[in-house]
Amino acid sequence: MGGRWTAAAPGGPEASRASLGLRVGSDAAVYCHTYADSKPILALASRGIYVSVTCRDHDGAVTPEDLAFAGELASQAKHFLAALEELHARTVADADTGTA
Repeated sequence: MGGRWTAAAPGGPEASRASLGLRVGSDAAVYCHTYADSKPILALASRGIYVSVTCRDHDGAVTPEDLAFAGELASQAKHFLAALEELHARTVADADTGTA
């Protein structure tokens, strides 16, 4: 993995602070670990690299902020998929017409 994936949150004492770049290949995997009594963990893994995302208070009650973050994460993942699908369709179309 290498590349560019960034997350930002508004400032403040509890703000998220990180920048991480990932370029995923065919060896990458995505997992969602769920538990009966704590919040889930979303993980990206590849060749000894393991990146996990969960809410700040992993064992606390689910908050509206947790739900908002998860919703935005899902929304942006859908945008990511749609952009890849569009690029793939253009690549296939260009190959079919010989314009690639």
